[in-house]
Amino acid sequence: MASVRSLEHHARGAATKGCGVGRHCLALAIASIIPLITPVMMLRLLLLAALLLVHGEVRAETPAEKAGFAPRLIIYNAKGPANSCGPGCDRWIAVEGQVDEGAAARVSRFLRDVKDTRRPIYFHSPGGSVRPSYVIARLLRSRKAVARIGRTIATGCAGGTQVDAACLKVKTAGGEVEAELTTRNAMCNSACGYLFLGATTREVAPDAAIAVHNSRLTLLFRGPVSAQQIADFKQLGMARSDR
Repeated sequence: MASVRSLEHHARGAATKGCGVGRHCLALAIASIIPLITPVMMLRLLLLAALLLVHGEVRAETPAEKAGFAPRLIIYNAKGPANSCGPGCDRWIAVEGQVDEGAAARVSRFLRDVKDTRRPIYFHSPGGSVRPSYVIARLLRSRKAVARIGRTIATGCAGGTQVDAACLKVKTAGGEVEAELTTRNAMCNSACGYLFLGATTREVAPDAAIAVHNSRLTLLFRGPVSAQQIADFKQLGMARSDR
């Protein structure tokens, strides 16, 4: 009878031959050696299968994370070398990540504690939800904010990544983050454009980008709806957007 070690080796080889580690491949591997297995061997193989599955599966990334952005909008104070954000400027506010439904409340709470209204705000965002973007834009307009587009690179984040859990913890801890600032490949896309346009002073470096597109109004109804009702709801939605 084959030894447990050889059976485990057989399971590993069958599980990975021709495909990556996964439930389908591993199931085929176990099925192929079931006739040779005693109850004790089966237990050991099940434990092996669990280890392989845990090792082979990771949390699925959101589209924003795949593109190198935080999955939700974050805002924090950053400090860099002298003249990082212009002559005599070494401190700025970083706003980055995808605009989510809770973004407006977080930005409002943060800015209440920042007394220097002329401190520049650097955006790096792929866009996101439109409704909170309007709210943030109005807040920035009332503040007479200075908006620019740039990527804030926290120097305390290891391995060059800026959106993993450890780095996001550093950025959202509440203190001032030691960082460097670059405009190269920085962007403010889609709904982020509303945030940017809300500021009264706006600057875009030649190597940064702002991208805009048509907004889409989505209406959800239950039951029969007349053409007039649809037209009325569209008009109401456009009126709200214009405010």
